[in-house]
Amino acid sequence: MHPRSLLPLVALFWLAAVTVAPAQELTIGSPAPALDVEAWLKGEPIAAFAPGRIYLVEFWATWCVPCIAGMPQLTRLQTQLGDTVTVIGVNIWEEPPGKPYTDETRVRVARFVADNAAKLGYRVAYDGGAQRMAKAWMAAAGLNSIPNAFLIDRDGLVAHIGHPLSPEFRNAVTQVIAGNFDLAAARAAHERRRAAAVEDMATRQVAMQRMKETIAHALPLARAGDYAAAVAACDSLGDVGEVFGRHPRDEARIMVFKSLFVAPDPDIANAYVDHLLRAGGLEAPISYGSLAWAMVDPDHGAKGSDPARALRCSERALADTTGLAMARPLLLDTHALALAANGRLEEAIATQTEAVALEKHETMKAMMQERLDAYTARR
Repeated sequence: MHPRSLLPLVALFWLAAVTVAPAQELTIGSPAPALDVEAWLKGEPIAAFAPGRIYLVEFWATWCVPCIAGMPQLTRLQTQLGDTVTVIGVNIWEEPPGKPYTDETRVRVARFVADNAAKLGYRVAYDGGAQRMAKAWMAAAGLNSIPNAFLIDRDGLVAHIGHPLSPEFRNAVTQVIAGNFDLAAARAAHERRRAAAVEDMATRQVAMQRMKETIAHALPLARAGDYAAAVAACDSLGDVGEVFGRHPRDEARIMVFKSLFVAPDPDIANAYVDHLLRAGGLEAPISYGSLAWAMVDPDHGAKGSDPARALRCSERALADTTGLAMARPLLLDTHALALAANGRLEEAIATQTEAVALEKHETMKAMMQERLDAYTARR
């Protein structure tokens, strides 16, 4: 799990609703399903796959942090390959299970696409409430997480399925372009990966259910003001493996905080944070970075949370990063957001400059640089 971030609540609901998928109907070598979308939001619409052309169809949502982080790389890929490969981003799963799509859903996605036009240098489509693409592509392939993508070869067949920015996907693109892609070998490898993924999903479902039950037990305690009991209620999650990272008990405690804001109970949520800071309620210093991020995340932060408390949390996280050199840039990025939220712009700029300098991952570095540019523009 990302060292500073939690799954947004909508993602938690999606994962909890997922069942282990049956043998897939759509696999390597299958004819590609139709491009049956509700609307095209960017670029020239495509009615059908043209013979002799190669396509990359990627699935994403506005709440999906990894999806957003990968958008600049998909744009670079489209720019590099030009007319050789057509990249299409299809928005799916925008609302959690059970919540109907509305006109506002489409407006929200369209606004996101417009606001991030510079990152989205490829065609973008909207699946909509009927979820025809989600069913015909993702569900048919037994997939229940995003981002995921499908590579369509010149014969209109699925050549590769997986994370669009993985080395395996890029190798498949290169081989399909060159005309030396081994479809049979790719299908055999995909079936092996699929079997392992089904086993892993079963483990994740058990852990997810335990997380939901734990939060459901801890929330009433927190709302009643018994913060120590709410923290203790999360102790049973110590043996769920790394589905929720290295510190699942801390992840549950932070999810309790976010749930209090969804309720909303901001006063209780702030008092709960005070307890965590005062009593050392989180086991790992880095978890205070996750708590700070839950407050200052520009896209999914708890609206109305207290910037001063976020700053105290980010300071606590940075006080001890022993053995966490890879996480330091992310903690600094979070700390800079907290500083900016508290009106300490120059300190935010200095902190963000350090974060950019330390970050090695290309996509994360670009996102941090965008934030640094925004801070500098506010001077």
